[in-house]
Amino acid sequence: MPLIEKIEELRNKPENVRYRILIASIVAIMSIIVFVWLSVINISLEPKQNDKNDSALAPINAVANTVKDGFSTVKTQLKSLFQNTI
Repeated sequence: MPLIEKIEELRNKPENVRYRILIASIVAIMSIIVFVWLSVINISLEPKQNDKNDSALAPINAVANTVKDGFSTVKTQLKSLFQNTI
């Protein structure tokens, strides 16, 4: 089975390489989880057309946009970091 062979390959690598693979895996999985979470939050925070409380939701939308921009910046930096190390 290819998965078992891949695990054996990882076991045979030096500890510092395994540590880098671990960190990259954690960052990738957490990025996916956070992206899905923010996507769901964004859908639920979108104002409805007939909503009279648009001014009440404006601060929440501003924070959501700021968080999105921050994550896109982090994503760009991580991509450039991993491109430089690989």
